[in-house]
Amino acid sequence: LTRTDCMIFVETCLNLARTVREYGKDTDFDRFASLVRQTRYRDGEISDYCDRLHYTTEWIRQGEKEGILKDLTMDLGGRTYVHKISFMSSHRGSYPHINSSNLQRIKDIEDTLNSVPMTFIPSGNISAMEDGIQDGDIVCFVTKVEGLDISHMALAYRHNGKTGFIHASTKAGKVVVDDLSISEYALSRPKSIAGIKVVRPVDTP
Repeated sequence: LTRTDCMIFVETCLNLARTVREYGKDTDFDRFASLVRQTRYRDGEISDYCDRLHYTTEWIRQGEKEGILKDLTMDLGGRTYVHKISFMSSHRGSYPHINSSNLQRIKDIEDTLNSVPMTFIPSGNISAMEDGIQDGDIVCFVTKVEGLDISHMALAYRHNGKTGFIHASTKAGKVVVDDLSISEYALSRPKSIAGIKVVRPVDTP
């Protein structure tokens, strides 16, 4: 809990809320950690590097399967995004833990993800549906980077009359409430952000 990035921040907040819901006053760190393990690793099992849900798309789909998350993207006017996932297998130099023994497993994971179309709300359409986003919704910024699915994650947070967000900012080097609305942020990065996905935690306080 002393260091974070965008995904770890969202995942930590999600599972702190789930811990309160599940255990109330009987909560402790081990129970929190067990819930993190459930969301962070494929089927909650840890045996090797490939068990981590490295692609956010798979993280969302497992969360839906487990009844933890609900992907609202299509309900909010989303559409199919034709964008093949292959970043890890095609950029092995960025992932020192990928080797000749597990490369095929990474490729198989990517093939499985690509068997179901990605969905997104294009950047130009976000402002028209921002009222459908609630505080605490998970906002995933869909990238234009070849082979990659999601480049950034945040928690929706309404403030100053805007549908804004809280996120672990690389630029600021800390978690911040961003000055921009979700649509403003997406439109400010036209070369890298294609749009967003909106995912809602299920039954968390």
